Amino acid sequence: MIESLMEYYTFGDPGLTRLDIWRTAQLLRAHDGVMFHTSYSLLYIQMISDYYLFTGDLECVV
Repeated sequence: MIESLMEYYTFGDPGLTRLDIWRTAQLLRAHDGVMFHTSYSLLYIQMISDYYLFTGDLECVV
């Protein structure tokens, strides 16, 4: 999550962060919503929230 947001801030390209959100969604889908550590699932929600806050890209969130 931190790396993705740093990439967005450093390079100004939200595509990298959006790709990480998509990949994480695919992982959650494949594992019935469970990640390696339960707090990662909560961090994913925060990652989406931060992405939307900084980009306004509602399409990724919905």
